[in-house]
Amino acid sequence: MGDCRSMLTRVRSTLLALLFFTAARGGALCAVAPWYSCDFNSYTDGDLAGQNGWTGMVGKVWVQQGFAVSGKAIKANYRAWGSGEDMVAVTSGGGTNYVDMDVAMDITRGSTGYEGANLGKVYIRRSDAVEITRVYLADNQIKVRLVDSQPVVLTPVPNRAWIHIRLVINLTTNKMDVVVNGNQVLTGGTLVNSATSIGQISFGQWDNGNNFTKSETYMDNLVCSTPVISASNVLGPYTGWERNQVANPFVMYDSGTGNYKMYYTGTAGAWANDSAWGLWHIGLATSSNAQGWGRVNSRDDAVLYSTKFLEGDLLNPDDMSARFDSIWAAGPCVIRDGSTCKMWYTGWNGDTEPVSDGIENKIDFRIGYATSADGMSWAKYAGMAGAGAVLGLGQPGTQDSKGVGEPHVLREGSTYRMWYEGFDGSVWRVFYATSPDGINWTRGGVALNPGGSGTLDALGARHPVVIARKGQYELWYQGKSAAAPNYHVMRATSPDGSAWTKIPGEIEFGPPDLLDGAEDIYVDSILVESGDACRVYFAKQNTSSWEANQEIINDLKYLVYMEVVNP
Repeated sequence: MGDCRSMLTRVRSTLLALLFFTAARGGALCAVAPWYSCDFNSYTDGDLAGQNGWTGMVGKVWVQQGFAVSGKAIKANYRAWGSGEDMVAVTSGGGTNYVDMDVAMDITRGSTGYEGANLGKVYIRRSDAVEITRVYLADNQIKVRLVDSQPVVLTPVPNRAWIHIRLVINLTTNKMDVVVNGNQVLTGGTLVNSATSIGQISFGQWDNGNNFTKSETYMDNLVCSTPVISASNVLGPYTGWERNQVANPFVMYDSGTGNYKMYYTGTAGAWANDSAWGLWHIGLATSSNAQGWGRVNSRDDAVLYSTKFLEGDLLNPDDMSARFDSIWAAGPCVIRDGSTCKMWYTGWNGDTEPVSDGIENKIDFRIGYATSADGMSWAKYAGMAGAGAVLGLGQPGTQDSKGVGEPHVLREGSTYRMWYEGFDGSVWRVFYATSPDGINWTRGGVALNPGGSGTLDALGARHPVVIARKGQYELWYQGKSAAAPNYHVMRATSPDGSAWTKIPGEIEFGPPDLLDGAEDIYVDSILVESGDACRVYFAKQNTSSWEANQEIINDLKYLVYMEVVNP
């Protein structure tokens, strides 16, 4: 299988220095260092109190294996055992801490209302027993407690269904975010009391008289961790054509040369807003270990230009419009096919269409093709799909009629398979096409649609990257949401690369400047390493602002990052 984003599975000779945790049943995924973990599977059935550091009221919380995510879980039942709770002492660090848990409750409806009007509770406390926050499992709702409110984070609650909750507790700012089943439902809530450390976690139920006849509440997979900020900036602006921004990092292992190659996109232009643009070209850097990178062209030249202007050249709009890649040559995808290197890339000729109030959409992106014997000197191929492209616009009225780009190509046997993004004028989607030669493509339709209202990809799905991992295909893509931060790295899986099932939640990375607001982030290549760890190369915008003529000017710059994760 020839894979342009993950050319070969490379076995690392060193152990991963970080611990990684995948939030069960959804939730955001990121590199973390767990400092407390309990799945209850090694516990003895019966009373929780007295086991593995748990203390409290005897007979109030029980370990059982009749209903659990896997193995065993703990259960509280006021009607059977009375009110009470059990507690375990823990010790966190300062700053941001994650508290992950799976919870469920019985909400069976009876003739007099909810028989399961549960009054379950999970307390997060300081070591002196002062409350930091809590999770309520009550009256067909899941709520959290803040200093001035008790917001509902999920309703209705499915009967006896496992729900994953992540509390993102920032002890420095005294704030908390809440993620439920991969969706962030609360941002910046103020904690009940300030703390420098989490010292206790408890689970149980409290007394509500005889207002209900069922009160079964469950918890499983309690994990507390600290996020590890481990991404590194591996490529930044340089001089000349790439002096302002670099993006679109495609990394491959080149068996012909025995080293790693990064094809990337750069520009000398600023990106103050979507209406501003400059010329984008494709450059090359190499590495012996996929970590430290050096540019290869001593003349500071790009390896593939959109248009290489020389001093005194005049811009002819007709000439520019006639070439699909006259303004942008970006988003490269490269494979070595025998003795030939083959590149597919995104081109743009400056075409736009008005939207409203002076705002314009960039349109007419197309996909081009180039070949090279050494991976440095490239010859563009004059395709027949419009203005020199090999994959052009869809038919008018179709969902990729306004633009196609960001190609990701695998060669499997005699067939080239391409996943790409397509634009209908308002929404981006992921599409699929096949080819016998990498030049003549047959469209296969939409591969992945945006999600429903309120999801992390409700407003679009872009930047597809496909890898083979864990016996199946994984599609990594960028989702766009209405709520800030607007851009998310998401995944889907497939047994055959055709029918995709989305994985709840997102992959969180830790660049030095964390994602903020509408800053863009997307993955462009992945190397699969030992233990199925993923060395991920991604581009992220960083915002700097200044005041000019009593106006705030935002300067958005892309940089290239790398991080190893194992979701």
